[in-house]
Amino acid sequence: MVTLGAGETLGFKALPHPLGDLPTSNGHDWSALYPQLSFEQALAYLPNQWERGAVQCQIITLTCAQPISILLYNDRAFADGQRPAAEKAERLRAAYAALQQQQPGHLRPLPTAKPLMDAFGDLHVAIVAMDAEAPELILPHAMTTPAWLHISAALVVLEESASRPCSLGRIVGREDIHRSYLHDCAAWVPQLNLSLPSMTALTTEMDAFFDADT
Repeated sequence: MVTLGAGETLGFKALPHPLGDLPTSNGHDWSALYPQLSFEQALAYLPNQWERGAVQCQIITLTCAQPISILLYNDRAFADGQRPAAEKAERLRAAYAALQQQQPGHLRPLPTAKPLMDAFGDLHVAIVAMDAEAPELILPHAMTTPAWLHISAALVVLEESASRPCSLGRIVGREDIHRSYLHDCAAWVPQLNLSLPSMTALTTEMDAFFDADT
């Protein structure tokens, strides 16, 4: 378990522009917000927003409004795409229960009557789990309120290509960020020796929009 302090960058997220309300729980075990751990990862998720009909999307940063506890969950079964989601949920429940029994004065029991991530939301605990390709940050919906998160203004607003679906058409607007920002990640990620894969397709496209001296 690690704790990020107030003011620390939790991660990045690709969202529609202009920004509406963040999603809420749909009652499934894995219903949550899934921030990306780097700017580059957030870029890679832009096509998901375009597929949902958002012509313009933005990359934002999520900053902790108060300390946030994160459970590091390393289970090879989680990266197995053939395992049912319900089985993975039960494995995480069991892993947390075992940890809680070891630290009963420090960790509260996980509520059993709620979907998995809603239960972790009651405890105010986020999860970093090892996905098939990269660590995955899972933030319960209960922790996506202004009491927990500060959502930045758009770092960059990107528009889908009219001729090439799910491809970058143009940059509508951006803050004064340098080219190196394309490879930025949340500071706590390298501190934990978490390795992030390179996702080059949209990064390469966006890189072309920057002047050579930025």
